[in-house]
Formats: sequence, structure tokens, C-alpha cells
Amino acid sequence: MPWILHEQGSDGVWDSPWGTFTFPLPDDPLDYVPSDYQDQCLQYFVVNPDLQVLYFSLYDPSITDSRLAHVYITITRTSVQDRIKEQRMKLDRTLGLVDLLESKFPIQL
Repeated sequence: MPWILHEQGSDGVWDSPWGTFTFPLPDDPLDYVPSDYQDQCLQYFVVNPDLQVLYFSLYDPSITDSRLAHVYITITRTSVQDRIKEQRMKLDRTLGLVDLLESKFPIQL
């Protein structure tokens, strides 16, 4: 799926000399972010409760058209609110485990 259509304000319909093509576009802009970076994007919202909009920048040198090689994906807090809650729960569980380990095996500095 050409995820770049999202940032171009496309409705998922592309007219070309070969006909009209319809692409299913996800509702969640985070779905356009590579999966390796989705948790990182959510973490920005977790640690900064005042953050309302995150601009994820992606550069792909394999795209030969230089106008399309660097893309910005706009992610709003409201569009990923449920995923932010899940990320916060993951963080709280992880920090709880770290506290438990530290209490059992104190670090001597």
C-alpha cells in the first residue's frame, strides 16, 4: 500500500492514465510508521502529556523521486489515545519489574 498517500491528503483514490485505483487507507496514522518505530512514537506521548501532535520523519533513499524520499507523518494524540494508554501500561509493568529486581539485587555504586 502506498502509505505516502496519507500525508498528501489523499482519500485513497488515485486517477492515472491507466484508470482509477482505490487504496485502502488505515484510519490510524501510526499504521504508516514502520513497526520498529511505533513504540518510540507512542513513548513521546507517554513522557510528555502536553504533546498534542508528533511529526514522524522518514527518509527512504531507495525512492528515486527526491520529492517523495523524505516524508513527514502527522500523528495526533487523539488519533492514538488508546495505544498511548497501552504503552503507559507496558512502561509501568517494566518499571515495576525493574523496581522488584533492584529490591532483590541492590546495585552498589
